[in-house]
Amino acid sequence: MNASCCGCDKDTNWVCERHLPDAAGIRMRWGLSVYDPRIHFKADAPAEMAPKLEVRQFGSGMIRGATESKIDYTLPLDGPMFKRLAVHLTNGAIPHGGKRNWMNAHQQADLDRFIEGAMRHMLQWYYEETDEDHAAAVFFNVNGAEYVRGRMKEENPDALHQA
Repeated sequence: MNASCCGCDKDTNWVCERHLPDAAGIRMRWGLSVYDPRIHFKADAPAEMAPKLEVRQFGSGMIRGATESKIDYTLPLDGPMFKRLAVHLTNGAIPHGGKRNWMNAHQQADLDRFIEGAMRHMLQWYYEETDEDHAAAVFFNVNGAEYVRGRMKEENPDALHQA
């Protein structure tokens, strides 16, 4: 038996619940077709986590997986906020130490600062203050707070302060 500690087993083509979202990648690493019907899923895995095996054939003959159940990363581009956030980040890069300086944040004090900034800019946006793009600043600060929360959880799951 070629079982790993997680429950995936190449010999029997079992994919554990933890790796269901990456079942296609596991299939490729095992040398199987991405849509190989020989892959089985653990019975305790939620049905909604099982990858969809529907395929679509295009006029050219190309066969690809259906996209209906996949995240469409073009959707956040609709509306004005994607460009406004890009402008906000670009304008803030030079005076704040570089394009991705904010990604150095990883401590509770950094998280608190992002949360305070989000609240302040949200109220400034609500009261229609126009001295800067407060809506873009809200997006920036919420994104920064979520980034720091993720880093803190990775580094020390017990350190994350729950307000």
